[in-house]
Amino acid sequence: MTKSIRIYSVLLLVFSLNLSHAQDTDSSSIAVARKSPQKAALLSAIIPGAGQIYNHTAAKGKRRIWKVPIIYAGLATSGYFLYDNITNYKSLREEYLWRLADANNAPINYTNYSTDNVRTAIDQYKNWRDLSIVCIAGIYILQIVDASVDAHLFNHDISPNLSLRITPNIGFNTAGYYGVGLTLLKK
Repeated sequence: MTKSIRIYSVLLLVFSLNLSHAQDTDSSSIAVARKSPQKAALLSAIIPGAGQIYNHTAAKGKRRIWKVPIIYAGLATSGYFLYDNITNYKSLREEYLWRLADANNAPINYTNYSTDNVRTAIDQYKNWRDLSIVCIAGIYILQIVDASVDAHLFNHDISPNLSLRITPNIGFNTAGYYGVGLTLLKK
């Protein structure tokens, strides 16, 4: 076989595959409201958890509201640690600057710390502050992505009786060649 015939054969096989949708599109099925992934993401970007509430409405038997308290608990916990780390960082930095300015007359709040230990603690609280900011941003972005993905998958069939029937297919394409392929059908 020449190279061009092999290429045409492969292309014909790829284009002759008839892929059917895995969900039932029967006209007798009840019309279910579609969820917009863009709207869910926008709502979550404006108010954390709003996209999850949007996806929860009209979700027959699909409870999605449980995610909202987890989102706010994560944001509140990260916010608390951010506040605590900033407070400790400022206090230690002030102590360090006092010690550098006048070691004899400095009001020592951290009696167990040497000046080097204060500097190390400042760096540690600064790193923890940055990590808290990253955690808040991560939770915020994750809840936006979750709302968008949940809206994308809102109407997908997740019943346990999903099955697929694979049958061979011989077809004639517009270029005048026969093609061999597979047809994927829902049982």
